[in-house]
Amino acid sequence: GLGRAAERGVELAALAATLAAALALALLAPAERRAADPLLPPALIRGRAFAVANALTLVVWGALGVLLLLVPVGLQVVLGLGAAAAGAALAPVTVLMALFSGRSARLAERVGARPLLVAGALLVAGGMALLARLEPGDRSLRDVLPGVLVLALGLVLAVAPLTALVMASAGTGHAGIASALNN
Repeated sequence: GLGRAAERGVELAALAATLAAALALALLAPAERRAADPLLPPALIRGRAFAVANALTLVVWGALGVLLLLVPVGLQVVLGLGAAAAGAALAPVTVLMALFSGRSARLAERVGARPLLVAGALLVAGGMALLARLEPGDRSLRDVLPGVLVLALGLVLAVAPLTALVMASAGTGHAGIASALNN
């Protein structure tokens, strides 16, 4: 897998699949512009609020995807944890998001999405910074948990308001496609 990519290099099948996906994505936009009933209406994309909210979603989830891939690998390489222990180290992210995202959405209704998005992004960055400081010999719980908890709190503050922002910017007529694009 990924842990051995440095030794063996990138496999041809993975590279070919990535290139094929990029080509398909590049061909989708012109096909959608010509379609009588496109999956994603161009007017929706041209809306500033919808475009900005989805660009922010792409940044947040892109960073999170990289983080959820690299942190467990780093915990295995740097701290010598097994795969299961490295994956379990991120369990607080899921637990805290499940427990508190609803409250975050309600808070966003009262104070607005922007303060929560800013605070959430800063906390995510802080959590990532704490995790980036791990060194061989660090103890998994004592050294990993603070970074994971700060990261999770940032996600709790940012994710629900961001989703609500995307949905609100699309309007009820496009709620289904906005939800699909957001997820």
